[in-house]
Amino acid sequence: MPNYFFNILVHDSLMTHLRGKDKSLRNLLQKTLERLQLGEWGGGTRVKLLKGVSKPVYEARINLSLRLLFTV
Repeated sequence: MPNYFFNILVHDSLMTHLRGKDKSLRNLLQKTLERLQLGEWGGGTRVKLLKGVSKPVYEARINLSLRLLFTV
């Protein structure tokens, strides 16, 4: 297991958007964010660097259909 710990800042507009969603979606996102925070970028999260973007942007899998885009 990696020895990394990343601070995560969530944009206010995402928090506002999530308040109107069901709890299962919020739980999936929370689980993904916790894995990212601990540096667990493999396995189910499957983090990858997006190509064709001028600044580093990463994609993490939340579930089969949802992805989270983030920067470091």
